[in-house]
Amino acid sequence: MLKLIEKVKNAMEASEAAEAMNELMGHDRAKQGSMKECLSALLKAAGVNHAAEVYRAREGRMAGRRGYSFEFLSNGRRYWGFVDRMTMEVLRFRFQAA
Repeated sequence: MLKLIEKVKNAMEASEAAEAMNELMGHDRAKQGSMKECLSALLKAAGVNHAAEVYRAREGRMAGRRGYSFEFLSNGRRYWGFVDRMTMEVLRFRFQAA
């Protein structure tokens, strides 16, 4: 029973994170897909299954490369990162305990 409750809780958190991403990205489907792929690359680099709360996602440049920057909370930590949108390379990544 506890495993079922945990699965439901995780699904709800993932759904809320996806909803927040959609709000941050607007209704451009191509951009949403690209940003979600970049966020997935950043989450993988962070060793996190899903972000509990994505509170900032925006398009920008770093070192002359175009991509997306993200800020999110997960497991009591605050994460920042920048991902190149063409190569999915994580160019910047750091975290801080909350």
